[in-house]
Amino acid sequence: MVVIDPFPATQCPVRPLTQPSMSQPPARCPISNGSIDPRNNMPVESQESAPGQYSDLPTMRAISSIPRPPDSTYGHHTNTQENWEYPSPQQFYNALLRKGFNMPERRIEPMVLLHNKLNEDAWKEVLQWESRFHGGETEAAKLELASFAGIHGHLSNKARLYKLGRRVFPAYFTLPDPFDRHDWIIRRPRTGQKARYVIDYYGIKHPRRDTKLVIDARPALDSFDNARMRVVALIGRMFATLGAATTKVPHALAVVKYGMCLLAVGISVYLSRFVSVI
Repeated sequence: MVVIDPFPATQCPVRPLTQPSMSQPPARCPISNGSIDPRNNMPVESQESAPGQYSDLPTMRAISSIPRPPDSTYGHHTNTQENWEYPSPQQFYNALLRKGFNMPERRIEPMVLLHNKLNEDAWKEVLQWESRFHGGETEAAKLELASFAGIHGHLSNKARLYKLGRRVFPAYFTLPDPFDRHDWIIRRPRTGQKARYVIDYYGIKHPRRDTKLVIDARPALDSFDNARMRVVALIGRMFATLGAATTKVPHALAVVKYGMCLLAVGISVYLSRFVSVI
């Protein structure tokens, strides 16, 4: 996925264009109370124009393709499954003001479209994981997003390790720090089991091409089942890489695969002992 990104890749794309001045009013909170919108588990943002807003923004909310279980919201229960709703451009703008960002109105609608697409693409990656390890496409199609949280500014463990690797081997570890992070709790309706996914969002800038956004969604290492999924996927990627590199040396490939199988068993045993504290 390639998009135009005028901001530095190591920062969140949502950032102030100018420094606050004495003539600019301070950012205000557009929330009239502490209630939570049951349609997206977010604070209730106003649909009214903000003070000093120059142009009107749409108030229509887009409905996502991500299912929401009936009991996923705070104090709001229904008997039917619905999909999560994205904020309208006006609500998105008000949320930016609440967080202290001063963004021109003309940029809000493209940002909302990008925000929605990133979430849809992240959900597709989650479905790929679930389809591979939990019942195939049929069961993955029933998956629900129970809750989620944006954790901007807090690097995941994987991002921290990658940052350390970039200091030691900068030619190999080329990704910058993620500009955002989400934690999603999914629910498998067949079993009622919940699992946490960690999603890192990266922006890779290129001097002659558009910025490429990369989504890294994977199960969190907080359960044995999630650890098993991660280990099996890692071994599969290693086999695919080694298979492409050793097609002319089949015996060497067999030896390497045998060694990787032993390594996978060792990792699984290790995680089974300590995964409860990861």
